[in-house]
Amino acid sequence: MTAQTVLLRQVHPDFIPAGGLTSQAFMPFPKDEGKPSVYDGDQITPADSHQHYTEVLGLRSHSVWGVSCAEVTESGLSSRPDPKQDFPSHALIDFTAHRENSFRKLAKKLKAKALARGCLHPPGIVRTGGLPHRRHFHGQDGPPGQRRAKARQDDGIRPSTECIQPGFRPRQDVHSVNS
Repeated sequence: MTAQTVLLRQVHPDFIPAGGLTSQAFMPFPKDEGKPSVYDGDQITPADSHQHYTEVLGLRSHSVWGVSCAEVTESGLSSRPDPKQDFPSHALIDFTAHRENSFRKLAKKLKAKALARGCLHPPGIVRTGGLPHRRHFHGQDGPPGQRRAKARQDDGIRPSTECIQPGFRPRQDVHSVNS
């Protein structure tokens, strides 16, 4: 892997609510032990990585997003190859040099880099501008606990006019913030 290698992250559908990529897509889970898995983009294409993840590993992925090794380093993290016998393109982003309470902030940095690059697979997804503002969850979308969970996912970014779902049209009463 070089500084220009793009690390491919599979994003679960739950981390793209309302058409917006959340920083949870780049957060390590407890099973990751501070080192979320990615694919080494020098060894596999975004489409092939998606196929491997969904068909061979049998896991769910909405789309593939990427950050370069240099962007990982700029964000204060490190990355390294971690090939497995049946998964040679496996790599890791290492959060373990940081305290767990800083993981969300670091994941937000990776999310911003991935958004700037755009969705890598499937074709036709241009980019996402984020989640609706919290007030749009009030009184909608299920029981109060579910509304609070969705509100916690909000990164404070409002939808842009180019959203992840082809044909998606943002609500007329929501103003866009273009970065």
